[in-house]
Amino acid sequence: MGASTGSVVDADSWYCDSGATRHITPNKHHFVSYTKFANPETIVLGKKNVLMQAYGQGMINIQMFHNGKWHDAILENVWYVPYASTRLFSVQAAAQNGYSTTLNEKGVVIRSGDGTGVASGKLVNDLYVLALRVCIQQHAAEVHLAT
Repeated sequence: MGASTGSVVDADSWYCDSGATRHITPNKHHFVSYTKFANPETIVLGKKNVLMQAYGQGMINIQMFHNGKWHDAILENVWYVPYASTRLFSVQAAAQNGYSTTLNEKGVVIRSGDGTGVASGKLVNDLYVLALRVCIQQHAAEVHLAT
């Protein structure tokens, strides 16, 4: 996890992390599918080498913002780390799935294998914040009638 000279990290944002090997979320209710690990996996976060436990992984439905439009997508193999302070988007995990990431003084752009931009974000307090939102499936209301 990166360090910021600004105030507080926003727990609802997704931060683009070039050092993370996995996408990470502390929000178990965001998963549309989830598999618990047989044994928790130990991960190391940040320059201070903070040890945390990942308890499982799964998929999260998201929307990514780029060029003025929101696009549906799925984040796969996201690790559930309940004590993480925020959500991390792993540049390395994206690269392993054929995506490239460009970071510069203006912000971040993520491109698919054919070069098409799929997501973007901006530099905020020295951290790259992606314009990405989680889509939580709403369950249809059920009505049971009795006479």
